[in-house]
Amino acid sequence: MKASPPLRAGLDALRAGRFREAFDAFRQGAEANDPEAWAYLGLLYLRGLGAAYDPTQAFLWTEKAERAGVAHAGLTLATLLYGGQGTEPDRERALELLRTTAVRGHAPALRVLGLLHLGHGPQGREPARALLAAAARGGDGFALHALAVLHLEAGERKRGLPLLVAAARQGLLPARQRLRLLQKEYGAEETRTLALLTPEPDTDDPGPALAVPPPVGVPPPPPAALLAEAIGLRRAEAVLHPLECDYLLALAAPFLRPAETADPQSGRPLATPLRTSLAANLHPSQEDLLALRIEEKILSVLGDEIPGGGASIALGHCEPLAVLHYAPGQEYRPHFDAYSPNALRADPALARSGQRTHTLLTYLNDACSGGGTSFPRLGLRIAPATGSVVLFRNSTREGEPLAEALHAGEPVATGEKWLATLWVREREGARLPAGAGRPS
Repeated sequence: MKASPPLRAGLDALRAGRFREAFDAFRQGAEANDPEAWAYLGLLYLRGLGAAYDPTQAFLWTEKAERAGVAHAGLTLATLLYGGQGTEPDRERALELLRTTAVRGHAPALRVLGLLHLGHGPQGREPARALLAAAARGGDGFALHALAVLHLEAGERKRGLPLLVAAARQGLLPARQRLRLLQKEYGAEETRTLALLTPEPDTDDPGPALAVPPPVGVPPPPPAALLAEAIGLRRAEAVLHPLECDYLLALAAPFLRPAETADPQSGRPLATPLRTSLAANLHPSQEDLLALRIEEKILSVLGDEIPGGGASIALGHCEPLAVLHYAPGQEYRPHFDAYSPNALRADPALARSGQRTHTLLTYLNDACSGGGTSFPRLGLRIAPATGSVVLFRNSTREGEPLAEALHAGEPVATGEKWLATLWVREREGARLPAGAGRPS
């Protein structure tokens, strides 16, 4: 179908970064009953581009577009339903809508559905492979990368490496990183030879995989080993699949900025030489359904650390996910994650959600030397391992910082370190701006 003039104008303005102009054009198209304009208007409300972030308006316009048959609106609507943005959360409807959108052949929905299956355990590998192959044939860059990794894990270099090269040529950061590592492992000559082969995504029929209902709940986490009783320091191995780690890395990479800390007196962001890494704090509007599921898997490591905890502790108790990147020489010197009583008193917005009770650190890669997490008052050092999660308490039940929770991200010697952090707060509200979220 030919795009209407307002839709064309909106897309041109969107590509040029003129968001207010794009919003006005999509609004004009929406008033002329253009379903594609409805979908893009919902996206702009969700991203806070050209208009204030408004998840309720995002949900209303996106739902209208999806009902009119706009395929890409289905994945956005599923994400809103899963996370309860602009509506009450409805996980089962969200997952069924995701499957319906994938059945329509929407490549990103096929990719998300495939990775959901993969992240649920070994039984999900075969449906995941068929769905990712369909997404890759539809041009999805991360699906190309994921399919390449699955082939390489199976020892199928001639199938995997050309796919990885194709994903890297699309600019996908995890593909480029893996390619550099493989050049060292295979040797430059073999890598070049294999890279010249024509990439051939699998031709598996996704039909049987699409008939399999996506898993509703997160899988139980691996058992966590207790390392220090004083702060409940625990480590669980292989909580995330390596491709789930790559997914968070790819999602965060465009938003990386110099990392900041919280001022101990005011709680406000502060640049300091204590912390020299890059960081991306992902607002929920920047996440999709898969990212939310991955965060829930991380959070499940809490288990019974909090009464009624684990999967029942909603992401609403967490600050937005922070993804950190450390280059050689970068570090985060010894610090506490808990807020000082002064900061909580000085900032009403900070106090609304209360103290940081727990920290969950997830290592997204281990291709570095150095870069461990040390606890100097406990005499402990933890080395990165892809997909593992480290959990510890920051404060007492009365909200006082725990002295033993002093920790540091040690300098990276070689390679790169990628880490994701979830901070759990006493009360809900730190994840979304004041007044945003579900309709009253």
